[in-house]
Amino acid sequence: MIIDVATKISKNPDNNLKRISRNTRVVVHQYPSFMEFLINQFRDISENNWAIWISLILLVITVIAIFPNYGDDNDIWFHLAYGKQYVTHLTWHIDQSQFSWTPVDVTDWIYGTWLGSSAMYLVYELGGISGLCVMQWLILIAVLLMIAQYARLLHDRLDLFRIMSLMLTAIVLKLTQVYLKPQMISTLLFSVTVFLYFNSTRQQNYKTGRFFLYPVIFLLWVNIHGEFMVGLAFLSVAFTGELIAAIIYKNYDKLKNVLIPFGTSILVSFAVTIINPDGIRYPISIIKVWLTERDPVSKANVSVLSMWNYIGFHMQNYNFVNAADVIVFMGVLLVIFSLIAIHRTRRLNIPVLLLNIAFFYLSMKAARATLFFPVVWCYSIYTLMAEADLWDIKRKLTPFFMGIFAFAAVYSLYLMVITMPYATWLGYHFDDYFPKKEVQFIKRYHLPGPVFNDYLLGGYMMWTMYPEYKVWIDPRSGPYIKEVLPDWLTVTGNLNEANFKYLTTKYPFKIALIGMWRSDVIFWFLKSPDWKLIYFDKCAAVLINKSVIPSLPPAALTAEVGTKRFSDLSNPLILNNLFQFYILVGPSYARDIRSFYAQNVSNWFQGKKETLAAMDAAIHQKELQLQQQKAGG
Repeated sequence: MIIDVATKISKNPDNNLKRISRNTRVVVHQYPSFMEFLINQFRDISENNWAIWISLILLVITVIAIFPNYGDDNDIWFHLAYGKQYVTHLTWHIDQSQFSWTPVDVTDWIYGTWLGSSAMYLVYELGGISGLCVMQWLILIAVLLMIAQYARLLHDRLDLFRIMSLMLTAIVLKLTQVYLKPQMISTLLFSVTVFLYFNSTRQQNYKTGRFFLYPVIFLLWVNIHGEFMVGLAFLSVAFTGELIAAIIYKNYDKLKNVLIPFGTSILVSFAVTIINPDGIRYPISIIKVWLTERDPVSKANVSVLSMWNYIGFHMQNYNFVNAADVIVFMGVLLVIFSLIAIHRTRRLNIPVLLLNIAFFYLSMKAARATLFFPVVWCYSIYTLMAEADLWDIKRKLTPFFMGIFAFAAVYSLYLMVITMPYATWLGYHFDDYFPKKEVQFIKRYHLPGPVFNDYLLGGYMMWTMYPEYKVWIDPRSGPYIKEVLPDWLTVTGNLNEANFKYLTTKYPFKIALIGMWRSDVIFWFLKSPDWKLIYFDKCAAVLINKSVIPSLPPAALTAEVGTKRFSDLSNPLILNNLFQFYILVGPSYARDIRSFYAQNVSNWFQGKKETLAAMDAAIHQKELQLQQQKAGG
């Protein structure tokens, strides 16, 4: 369209404009530019009901895909062992040292999960590992549904932003919630705590009566898992923010009608936490852990790793990287919406600001705390949108959110494909990771204890072998922090003859159960003329002191050493562990395992080619070593 400017100039009082020629014409675009057209098309697609429902289905598929269980976490077994003791003896007290034959110190180590461990044991008795997986899924669904329900209460429509938010939350939760332990119940209770706070204080009609659900929640929570202290921290920060905001903005009505019942419920919630088997000592012990600098042994625990080291999109340690990157992205997005909200309302939402600063810091400080910030973020960003009427901004950015969601979904599904051989859904092949046959062998032939075991297998032994056998060490770590755990780290860090003599002299054991992932320790034992490999399977090896052999039946001394029994294995982790074992036995055996790995492991599996190349190099090196020994002999 062409407009003659002359007619406009004649009506303009500004004389300077008269210098424009009467023949000047301005070209006005009647049709949008290509970029405008593209943005509008993406907006139309992202707001289309079909696109929303397809994205919702994709969300469900992706979350299911990225939330398998991993059998490499041994904590589940000691929780089941604890739960069995609590339930069968109808008690909330337990002797923390009863599972160990080695020196333990539980003076300052309090582990208050009697209700959480009991719940896991009862679910396991009803449905096995699959039952615990269903429990895990119900918790995850409940967490995501509460977030969606809060958005609905604020009259937000289902769109790509909400779907993206749920996807990002699930990606972060994956880091901690794929493991079956009482912590997953803490995630549910923390989500309920956050939901009640925002739902009670951000509605037009304050629902303060719901605050008095908090004491009930914390009475249960203190007896389920130690993260109840994080819930109390959330309430304390929220109350502090509300109090500051009420004073600054002179909102005396809220100060009187909301903060008094809110503060009262918090005080009662703090008070009920002393109702646990250890009384006030339990919450005090957690505070001490928070305030005390961790020793080198505790710092080695992967659950306390700082997430700042994992920022930056890359495939190495992708679960940590994904969680770190998503948390940072959420933080940036919240800052943007907060600035826009401040510009529109001319006021700062102090509680939301304090909560997000506190929980962003907490989630980035330690891997096990990553689950908290995404939950707080979801409620916070919807609160800002409702208070500052930012729905139009969200709508304009919908194409961007659609792109983030699409990328997250495709990338997550890709990760599932390349790591699927590790995973088990609803407990399928979960037992592949644990020495079921090895433990049965020890119990069948009544091998004389005590038993030496590696750090990880202790949890499974507590569940399957107690009280007939007790453990040398187990993944609880806390009871062993002063003596046994340092010994384990010292001797396995330097597998020499002196350390072997120290270990076998200090601890008079006659049997050893050692995981295949520690083949170096297995063959460290076998270097001694006093020890013999009596049995092994895909997960562990059973070794005995030769002084025990005369008391054993002949059937116990006919261990199979061949590789054919592993020909159907497809789990790359187990096959790689077996390879590390067999390469020390002989290159021909290792070559068989290499063949099983090449045939059975999916070609999609990340690092398959590199692993096969490493196996070939190890076989070649072993063959050269044997040739040199033969020539020298």
